[in-house]
Amino acid sequence: MNYEPGIEDRHDQLAERIAQTRRGRANDEISPEPLLNRRWSSRQLHLLGLAVSHSWAGVVALAAALIWVVVGVGISFSAAWQSGLACTTSIITVVMLFSMQHLQSRDQQATQRKLDEILRALPNTDHRLIAVEDRSDEELGALAEMNRHDRNG
Repeated sequence: MNYEPGIEDRHDQLAERIAQTRRGRANDEISPEPLLNRRWSSRQLHLLGLAVSHSWAGVVALAAALIWVVVGVGISFSAAWQSGLACTTSIITVVMLFSMQHLQSRDQQATQRKLDEILRALPNTDHRLIAVEDRSDEELGALAEMNRHDRNG
């Protein structure tokens, strides 16, 4: 296969960095334990995302709702009880919103880097599409128009 000049070199460099990491001598860019390389807040959000995406999270949420109803009936759903519930659900909602946004952003960035590497490795690709997400709206519009023109022949 005819690859772009330098692709083999980049592949060899990446393979060597991975090998060094496995031997424990590389810098922190590539790590066999990626969660430990993240900032504390990122690790916590990731762990929270893993916990709430587990199938048991729904069962726990249902159990908490049932406990809330049973206790609420027992105390006649007092104003303090309802206020506490409103505050608790608001806090949980905001935390989950930030957690989901963080995880989706990281996943999107990782996917973009993988796609960029595929574009670099394939022969006869339009290298203007590498890191296209960082381009201006005008450039994105021009590329989209060019792609529409290419599709329509």
